[in-house]
Amino acid sequence: MPKPFHQLRERLLRAGVAPRHVRRYLTELDEHLADLMAEEEAAGRSRADAETAAILRLGTWTILPGQ
Repeated sequence: MPKPFHQLRERLLRAGVAPRHVRRYLTELDEHLADLMAEEEAAGRSRADAETAAILRLGTWTILPGQ
């Protein structure tokens, strides 16, 4: 899976958020995304479709906190 939060990471770092906080926040987002993907796959979606659906459920990086 590509790093879906790369742009968010860069924005947070440029905004002056401490790197350790950025790492923790992105780790939590990655874990949440993995959980959503597992739910979607359990519902019968393919891995690719599950990833797309999970990202839609999570929201885009532009609406996540820190923006």
